[in-house]
Amino acid sequence: MNVWEYKDVLQFLERHTPVPKDRSNRVIFQTVLEALRHPEQRIPAIHVAGTNGKGAVSMMITNGLVTAGKRVGTYLSPFVYDIRERWLIDGKPVGVEHLSYVSDRVRRTLDVIETTGPVVSTFEIKTLVAFELFHSLAVDIMVIEVGIGGLLDATNVIPAPEVAIITSIGLDHSDLLGNSIAEIAAQKAGIIKAGTKLVLSGVDELETRAVIDQIAHRFDIHVEYPLSVTQTCLLPGRHQQKNAALAHRAVTFVCKNTQGVLPAILETTLPGRFETK
Repeated sequence: MNVWEYKDVLQFLERHTPVPKDRSNRVIFQTVLEALRHPEQRIPAIHVAGTNGKGAVSMMITNGLVTAGKRVGTYLSPFVYDIRERWLIDGKPVGVEHLSYVSDRVRRTLDVIETTGPVVSTFEIKTLVAFELFHSLAVDIMVIEVGIGGLLDATNVIPAPEVAIITSIGLDHSDLLGNSIAEIAAQKAGIIKAGTKLVLSGVDELETRAVIDQIAHRFDIHVEYPLSVTQTCLLPGRHQQKNAALAHRAVTFVCKNTQGVLPAILETTLPGRFETK
């Protein structure tokens, strides 16, 4: 599968293209997905949004799903040591050969569609690679971490997720998401769609909960706010106990076999999160 030099793959994946000014109108991005026969529509997904905790929850869910016997594709951002950390198969970075092969397929598709120059953003490229990669490797389920916000994020082209998770909400990316907690909450809750089977949240503030509940109510979906687990997590910080509760509820919702799931969640680690060695 040596399609092209790996340095060229990395250069393509990090190709600098500005974020679209109108993120609600991703025409070229959608055109590329159509050319790829919509891989994002072929795999069930768990979608994770929030200001903090997205990466930890996504990784906890991944470990829980793998323990439950699922083949899992996980899309994370950012990476710490190696760009391949962004695309995990069963919790491990995708192999160079698979990444090269799929990146080449996406590049060739873009070459046909981007006739007047680069228009698909850097994050959109990585997202296209994620969807195509997970489809080509026949995962059972995707765990998709939102890039920025939710409603207008490139990852939100997926159909209604099995589980939509909003970990926490604070004032982040105000230039893109809004200047108030309520506005930002509405953006993050934009991953909730008609047909979403379960909505989970770790949000504590009543004002923010009200925004999430209102959006979920439009689709006749009840939001669950799981309590923290009582066990200690390997990831440091008491907040990780709430993240573990979100992850555990998500896994138990989509899997029948849950033996060993909670220990796998509690033992989750993630690069760059208060590592001590």
